[in-house]
Amino acid sequence: MTAKRITKRDLFERLFEVVADGDAPDKELLCDFINHELVLLAKKHNIKSGPTKTQLENMSIKEDIVNILVDSPDGGFTATHVANALGLTVQKVTALLKQLTIEGRVGRVQDGKKVTFYEV
Repeated sequence: MTAKRITKRDLFERLFEVVADGDAPDKELLCDFINHELVLLAKKHNIKSGPTKTQLENMSIKEDIVNILVDSPDGGFTATHVANALGLTVQKVTALLKQLTIEGRVGRVQDGKKVTFYEV
């Protein structure tokens, strides 16, 4: 069982409790500062966090890659073949193939320097 990770928000809330219950001479100033920091943290985490434009484009490209690999022969296709078929760079296709492999949607076979990919 893993221990709960203490967040910055948790620390500020605990700090507020300690300061509010204490006898510090500048207690009001400290409490205002801590509340301000808590508000900033709340604003920071209310920012819409969703996929970026590039991530959305990559999702579409990943589907195209999987569709190409569905039609691959028994040996599969290389990243170069997929890149040429989609009109993309080999580097971009290789990065997306790596993601698809991690996701378990694509298999990878290496024979010496030649790496082929196939649909799982």
